[in-house]
Amino acid sequence: MALDAEYIKRLRLDLVAKGRLIEAGWATMRAAAVPLSAPQRQVDDMRTAFFMGAHHLYRILEDPVEDDEQQVRLIVDELEKFVMEFTLQHIPPDGAA
Repeated sequence: MALDAEYIKRLRLDLVAKGRLIEAGWATMRAAAVPLSAPQRQVDDMRTAFFMGAHHLYRILEDPVEDDEQQVRLIVDELEKFVMEFTLQHIPPDGAA
C-alpha cells in the first residue's frame, strides 16, 4: 500500500514551512522509493544516506571555486540524469496496464 499523494504533498509543505527542507525531501523520497513494509533499520539507514548525500552537496557548494556556475550545472545535469533513470525504472508511464 502506497501513501496517499495528497498526504505526501501536505507533509512536504508542512516540513518546508517549518524550515526542514531536507527532511521534506527525505519524506517525499521515502514515500516514492521505500516500501511501507521495510524494516525500521532499513528506513533509518536510508534516511542517513539521504542526509549524508545532502550534506555532501552542501559541502561542495560551501567551498567557492573559480567556476561556481559550471559546478552547479554539473550537479544539475547529474541529478536530472538520475531522476530520469529512476523514473524509467520505477514509475510506470501514464496509461500503462
